[in-house]
Amino acid sequence: MSNTQEQYQTSGFLVVRNFCSRETAELMAENLLLHKEVEVANSGKYNMDTQVPNAYARYGLFDYALRFWADKIGQYMGKQLTPVNSYARIYEQGNTLVKHTDRPELQYNISLCLRSDNIPWAFGITDFQGTDHLEYLNPGDALFYHGHLSHWREGAYQGNEMMQVFLHYCEKDSKYEKTKKFDGRKTLGI
Repeated sequence: MSNTQEQYQTSGFLVVRNFCSRETAELMAENLLLHKEVEVANSGKYNMDTQVPNAYARYGLFDYALRFWADKIGQYMGKQLTPVNSYARIYEQGNTLVKHTDRPELQYNISLCLRSDNIPWAFGITDFQGTDHLEYLNPGDALFYHGHLSHWREGAYQGNEMMQVFLHYCEKDSKYEKTKKFDGRKTLGI
């Protein structure tokens, strides 16, 4: 077992600095922003997040990354993973994210910072021992976490804009794989 796998197994989360390059993160951020702009141009409004009111959210847009990085993410966690879904959000000033856990089938997840305007906003997480931690992510950094751990953002966002993508997985051969693979879709990307 590697040090990162041991840390993940012990605490239930792991911060991976420079999981992807800043250039890759920025390219993904531009993709997300472009989809928001297209939605506004076509309908005059955009898809609002139900968990973070007034935040733009997009389901499935980063399914290519979900599939592409599945093995790499699994190596950090010491697991064989099956993709469930991707979800992205653009946080704006004043947004909040309350303490919550993910759906049961979202067992192994990452939150990848795509873009930030250099205003730190802590990602809070409660580890397996019940201790709360505050972690800060820069573009390209990822926080790997077990989905049943409580997690949140500390206070209200004070910056102008922050973009995150969430990649969600279940364990290969788990009880969720048969029914929740691709979130019940026939394939990723739809």
